Amino acid sequence: NGLDHLRRVVATVNAEKPDLVLLLGDFDINSIAGGHKIDEPLWTPILGDLHAPLGRFAVLGNHDYIYGEDDVAAAFRPRSITVLDHERRTLAFEGHALDIVGVPDAHLLRDEARELLAGLRGDRPGIVLAHDPMWFAHVPVGPFLTLSGHTHGGQIRLPGIGILHNASTAPMHWSHGLTVENGRTLYVSAGLGTSLIPLRIGVPPEFAILDVNGA
Repeated sequence: NGLDHLRRVVATVNAEKPDLVLLLGDFDINSIAGGHKIDEPLWTPILGDLHAPLGRFAVLGNHDYIYGEDDVAAAFRPRSITVLDHERRTLAFEGHALDIVGVPDAHLLRDEARELLAGLRGDRPGIVLAHDPMWFAHVPVGPFLTLSGHTHGGQIRLPGIGILHNASTAPMHWSHGLTVENGRTLYVSAGLGTSLIPLRIGVPPEFAILDVNGA
């Protein structure tokens, strides 16, 4: 079942020994034909087994807001997973400071999110967790990496046609994978789940292991 699959994913991630674990939202999801909601007490202990010496950070997605963002965020706290709600945390790694910035998604262009991104320091590297890749348009040029989910990678990619829909105002070429554009870098994960229909074509589920260096 879905929980057993999640346990296998967590075990695989832990085997990679990541420095940092970043979770991009839509932990609760609705509107899947034939699907049902799995309550937070069942899946949060599994995600709590993720190991990373620099910490585990998350942003919430639009579906989490549908079910109640306060309840979803509260379910993470006993697991010591930090949910960033338009917030910044600064970590120390190998003698250097690293900002982690979280922009959740409520299908709103919030001024607090714009201000948070505009305040990124060009002299310090940062990772932006933006559930919806449309926020990549607001990330300034600098030593920043934007990570997003939301699109499910398009979920359906047809040969010769490509992705049909990405559930975002982001351009279609920001729907999945690595984008380097105008001195800025974005990675959009296809994620593990689905939306509307329990089907993927040409876009398999994924979690990403990213090796980030000074280049």
